[in-house]
Amino acid sequence: EYLRRRRAVGGSTIMLPDGSSPSQILPSRNGRFLFGNDFLVSDGAVIPPAPIFPAARSFLDSLAINRHTGALAIGTPEALPNLFDPAPLMLGLQTHPSKRILYAGLVGFGQLSVWQYDHLGNLSFVGTEQDPNNLGGQGGLCWIAIDPKARYAYTSNVVVNTISVFSLENPLAPTRTQNFALGGPKAPLPPGIPEPY
Repeated sequence: EYLRRRRAVGGSTIMLPDGSSPSQILPSRNGRFLFGNDFLVSDGAVIPPAPIFPAARSFLDSLAINRHTGALAIGTPEALPNLFDPAPLMLGLQTHPSKRILYAGLVGFGQLSVWQYDHLGNLSFVGTEQDPNNLGGQGGLCWIAIDPKARYAYTSNVVVNTISVFSLENPLAPTRTQNFALGGPKAPLPPGIPEPY
């Protein structure tokens, strides 16, 4: 009965331009915004660091949710600063449980990036993780989880088969504290795709 009564919310469909590759959508903790990841948007100005990377960059989208109707309004997409070329790719979004902070994985650099959003949902780049013990970024950092008390963030790193741990004592400057190697066999990539590890 419940499913039969559900209806689409007018204004709730956002059309992205041709060439977009939406990969993830995530609500803010207060339910006022959705954050989206447009993972591989073609960009001929990007020179990929390896053959497995396309000439593309990622964009983060912020969508405000109308509290009365549920309709969406999209803001200006945000990309990484140019200093992250030639692999300006982000994947895996996670919001801080109590602060207006969004975390995104820098796939090509194996680092955690930090973004803040204001009361309108506008995103601004803060920086990347701290690594005082030189543990090193882990290749293919793609997905992020945060414990409910926001003490630690955990990332999965697909290229090297590890989990990284970050202290969130300062949530705007997460500190890498461990790279934990997973055991067991790793599933091979599809034929024709180079597998460096």
